[in-house]
Amino acid sequence: MVSLRSLPPNVTMSLVNGQHRIMALLSLLEDAQSLANQEAEDSNGARIAAPTAEQYFWGVDVFAQDMMSEEVQTALAANPEGLYQANSEGFNAQIIISRFECIPVGQRHEILTQTKLSDWLQNVFGVNIQHTACILSILQHDTFRSLFLQFCLTRYGECNFAWSLATKIIQSKLDCYPLRLLFFPTRDDYFNGSSIRWAPWRIDDTPLPALSQPFQTKQYEFHSRRPNFLLAFGDESYCTIYQKLREYRNLPCPTWHNWYVFERDVIVKMRKVLVHIACWVKPDWVYPAPASQRYKEFLWETELETLLFPDVVENRNAQAQEFIERLKEQIQNDQIWQDSSNESLLAAPPASLKRKPDEPGLSDEYFHRFGHLHWGRVVSLVVEMCGPILTNQMAKYNDLAYLESLHSPCLPWGLLISQSNLEKNQLLLKTRSILKDKTTKSGLIEEAELFGALWHYRVLKGHMMNTVLWGFAGGRGRPDGLLTSDTEWDNAVMVLRDCASVLIKHNFEVDLDDQQEDLSKFSLNKHLLPKSSTPHI
Repeated sequence: MVSLRSLPPNVTMSLVNGQHRIMALLSLLEDAQSLANQEAEDSNGARIAAPTAEQYFWGVDVFAQDMMSEEVQTALAANPEGLYQANSEGFNAQIIISRFECIPVGQRHEILTQTKLSDWLQNVFGVNIQHTACILSILQHDTFRSLFLQFCLTRYGECNFAWSLATKIIQSKLDCYPLRLLFFPTRDDYFNGSSIRWAPWRIDDTPLPALSQPFQTKQYEFHSRRPNFLLAFGDESYCTIYQKLREYRNLPCPTWHNWYVFERDVIVKMRKVLVHIACWVKPDWVYPAPASQRYKEFLWETELETLLFPDVVENRNAQAQEFIERLKEQIQNDQIWQDSSNESLLAAPPASLKRKPDEPGLSDEYFHRFGHLHWGRVVSLVVEMCGPILTNQMAKYNDLAYLESLHSPCLPWGLLISQSNLEKNQLLLKTRSILKDKTTKSGLIEEAELFGALWHYRVLKGHMMNTVLWGFAGGRGRPDGLLTSDTEWDNAVMVLRDCASVLIKHNFEVDLDDQQEDLSKFSLNKHLLPKSSTPHI
């Protein structure tokens, strides 16, 4: 272990954010400083002295057990952050990226291959890291390399950074979203929950920089600013930032977990939908291979400029950005995209999409998705923003009136029931040959959807009718399972309408507004429900 005993003259000592031992050390020293300021005494009646500079050297020697007293070891063991012999991924990222930044720009390419990077990590740090592919993708990206380094220099970043998610953010080829969420969040981007906020660093005796002119609030007048803080901002911007933070002090900041959820629920699906859109416009379009030069330079923003806005002369990049933003809002705001039944629909478009409409051997299976509202909205977005640019078999959807005529509610019952049975039902699997017939599969999906609509409409409306009788609040004898709020009621109405649309499509007589509707007609088991004006389910 290394222990510094003296510092060169004119050198100001500072603690760089490191492992958890640094956090434990700071906690001890801050407590000691606080007791010294209060002129507190120890158990022997002696005044407690303020920490000396030499005590900060503990951060280097903390694992040398023979150099610590029992009291110090006990204090460190009680620290809630804990001590770990293994570095966090955030700490590793910090030292790896920092060391990489020290290499001259002209020499960096020499280690930017997976094999050479692995050797470099072994030689420089003496470690054998398995996920060199993730590290490589980050080191190759100038913008994110700098961003992740700054993130990992914070305590939060050091503890929560993950190579895998950082790589996914880069591979999304949608750079604007993580950056915008970090630097320019909007009201719609704020997340529920709050992140841990650490106490600010102590200010030493450095003179406070004076503002060019006093800054007046309702209660105070400020004449100076914090030293070495937000140095890139002038006084006017500095004061504006203060105002905004003061006005919205309770708004939480995006956390690493928020980025993980956003990448999983929105970015992944958005990237796959963009592949479909590209093939609708240019059927022979292919996503670049990961090892190709095109992939290294690929960004959806610039790709869409050429694909969707070829005739736009000015502000083409702004048009592409707006398209991506509106598509993101559709996927983020419509919960049907999170349904597992959509996973198969997000797979790469079939090769048959390249064929002309009059060529033989075409299958209608791919086009069933456009009967569902959420896929229809994607097509509408393309045509509304870019004009009738859909080609080949997709050309018919340039007519939005035709597209709207196809729309039907998307109930996940059919796909979920069929997928589960096709994978696990042993009676079906004993005769696998019948499953090769696509008509058989589509028939199972359609009938399963009808079954789901029957059951869901009957049960949901029954509970809604009973809720009308009992109200949202509790009461003696109130049945279980009734709705409890206006929000639940509004959601139930939306679902009930979708179920009713499916039933009407199959020639069932449905009356949404009839609170005395006989629900027994929606049961396949005629002995399940009596005909009654008040259902009991």
